[in-house]
Amino acid sequence: MVVLATLGGVNGNILAGARVLYAMAETGLFWRAAGHIHPVVSIAFVFSGRFDQLLAAFLFASWIFYGLGGVAVFVLRRRTDLERPYRVWGYPLVPAAFVVSAALLLAITVAADPRDCVLGTALLLTGVPAYVFLNRRAHQLMLRPNSEHASAPSTGGEK
Repeated sequence: MVVLATLGGVNGNILAGARVLYAMAETGLFWRAAGHIHPVVSIAFVFSGRFDQLLAAFLFASWIFYGLGGVAVFVLRRRTDLERPYRVWGYPLVPAAFVVSAALLLAITVAADPRDCVLGTALLLTGVPAYVFLNRRAHQLMLRPNSEHASAPSTGGEK
């Protein structure tokens, strides 16, 4: 049963991670070429080390964001200007338990395998230059007067 659960979790992480990159590239939020080269990068990661190293590095980086997603529930609940289309069951105990569990999982992972955690963090930080570049590009597109992405006031009639 543990093997099936592990394979199911790995399958979900692999498929979802690749799909996010592809969808971002297709909509123009990321480099278009990334929608085509991500399988090549994935294959390179497979040959770069053992499976358990890759799994530890990528899951460590993933759980950072899962935990931050739990923290976001508390941050967004404090904002009174937002619509609440759904309720969080057991708020605040359930989200707090999730955040604490994610933090404990990260701490245990760092204690057990600091090298792979550093690798995961380094891989995560490689996205910072891409974010800075794409954020600047988006702001430049918004400031261009002739750009189709420019944020001009709408009169309501044009398409």
